[in-house]
Amino acid sequence: MFFDERRSHFLKDRLQRRLKACQMESFYAYYRLLTSREGRAELALLLENLTVNETSFFRNRPQLDLLQKSVLEEILRRKQERRDYNLRVWSAGCSAGQEPYTVAILICDALAYYYLRNPLPFDMPSPKPLIPPPWKVEIVASDISYASLRVGQEGPWITPAGSAISKKPVISTRSSRN
Repeated sequence: MFFDERRSHFLKDRLQRRLKACQMESFYAYYRLLTSREGRAELALLLENLTVNETSFFRNRPQLDLLQKSVLEEILRRKQERRDYNLRVWSAGCSAGQEPYTVAILICDALAYYYLRNPLPFDMPSPKPLIPPPWKVEIVASDISYASLRVGQEGPWITPAGSAISKKPVISTRSSRN
């Protein structure tokens, strides 16, 4: 975890809350608790208090556009040239998991678009799979918050009213490409 000057007040506030909850009189005493064997549960509570747990589908659109329009295309091209059809992605700090599912959607879309322009040398089964053979895709999702990971494992996301998930098909955004 990284806290720059802008977020130091957040860190100090959260530490003071835990200090008070543990009835500690100094940060040093709290540090000693956290680094002891008995302090493992408290360390987990502190980490839960320090994480933002913000997550959503298609979060940080400029980053996803770069991944979709540049990075994935190049990765697929290079991997196919080497006949390496394995794609592994690590989504770190993913909270409850909407980000790795978004990446999965973008990968499926990128593979579909790639094979529209570069047909496979064999007929695809019907219905067409989301990940065409011979590709194998693995997405690993991790987060420091155990509570968030438990939610992500269950995947019970309810889109809050008013949240913006684009209903437009992702593949249509590629029409501006040459």
